[in-house]
Amino acid sequence: MKIQHKIVRTTALALLIAGVSTGAIGSQVALAQTAASVPDPAAVAALVASLEAAIAAQPATAKQADVEAAIAFTIDQAKQPKAVAIAALNALKKRKKWPPVILKAINSSLALLESSAGGGTGGVGGGGGTSALGNGPGSGGGGGTDYSTNQ
Repeated sequence: MKIQHKIVRTTALALLIAGVSTGAIGSQVALAQTAASVPDPAAVAALVASLEAAIAAQPATAKQADVEAAIAFTIDQAKQPKAVAIAALNALKKRKKWPPVILKAINSSLALLESSAGGGTGGVGGGGGTSALGNGPGSGGGGGTDYSTNQ
């Protein structure tokens, strides 16, 4: 069960980085990077409200990985620049006294976003590309089951 939570957490956070840090394409890249350096206060406030709602929707028994997944999903759905997500998480953690599990999830998500350096590779803690996500079904390696041969 712990391995499944770790996989969900790693996948959710990798998707968070990939979705938030990719930015615009072509000639809009420079503009997006400049705009991302100064987050829009209205966008930050809206994302904070969405994050609070997502966290409030978690059951009292939610684990850190569950809250991190909710945070990652909410940030991904907001389609805001990385700077907005970082500002929103900073504002969120200062907004009230959070239970330890939720505060750890906020801090973990924030640390991951801050350390991603805007590369958009989705790499978590080193390495690049999707290697951080591990082996998929039928690709062998790792523990668990191989769904392609599961009868």
